[in-house]
Amino acid sequence: MDSALGHRDCRNYAPVDAAKGLCRASSGMTPADGKPCERFSRLPRCGWCAGFRAEPAKPGLGVCASSAHQFFAYADMAAKTCADFKARV
Repeated sequence: MDSALGHRDCRNYAPVDAAKGLCRASSGMTPADGKPCERFSRLPRCGWCAGFRAEPAKPGLGVCASSAHQFFAYADMAAKTCADFKARV
């Protein structure tokens, strides 16, 4: 997942629509899938969590094993408010 990081994977990115958003660091519009700038700060995502268990038959879908109540989660789901997020090393 790390190989294709874009603006949408940054904490400074605020989406406007599916294709573009606002960079809070530069106050400018930027494409969602554009190359990140030097102020990039990686946004936590479920797929980058140590507790995420991918479903082999369903790419992009998995189970959150970090939570006391396991549930289905998408790998690209933002986890910045998740108390159970632990970055994979």
